Amino acid sequence: MLESSKLSGGAKPRSLVATLPRHTPLGPVSGRWGRLNLLGERHWVHKHFHEEVAAADREAGLSQ
Repeated sequence: MLESSKLSGGAKPRSLVATLPRHTPLGPVSGRWGRLNLLGERHWVHKHFHEEVAAADREAGLSQ
């Protein structure tokens, strides 16, 4: 997980916050801003990146 300012929308990560096991499911996400819950915190993913979230889960064998 990367930390970034709210104004950058994630475009300018400042630091690495955590490394998660690859079997950690990321999705599914939906809507303009999809919500992810990781390590007990809410994170938001813009719809532009929803396919990348789905692809990461597929590659890890977590979804179809």
